[in-house]
Amino acid sequence: MDIRSNPHITNCGEGGNCVRAITHFCLAAICTSITKLVAITAFCHMVSDEVSRTPALVRSLLLPRQLGADSFNELQLFYKQMRNIDPEFTAFGFFTLNLRLLL
Repeated sequence: MDIRSNPHITNCGEGGNCVRAITHFCLAAICTSITKLVAITAFCHMVSDEVSRTPALVRSLLLPRQLGADSFNELQLFYKQMRNIDPEFTAFGFFTLNLRLLL
């Protein structure tokens, strides 16, 4: 928000206009921060859920089908790699970014 273009902040001589303008500015900043936090944690949670479902999908592709040996070996290797990971996003390892963060 540009302070120079807001008449409530530039005209502080009129009673409580400055307090109201500063309050409005702070509330807008808080709402923006909360919205960003919710969006980031929700997207991280959704991506982690999708990645955790990938091994089951790859395992279903490995069932007896008409796959070439190369494709079968690649899928098997990918399945082994995906099975051993725990997908999560962290903030520099301090805490996990998921929906529990919002609680």
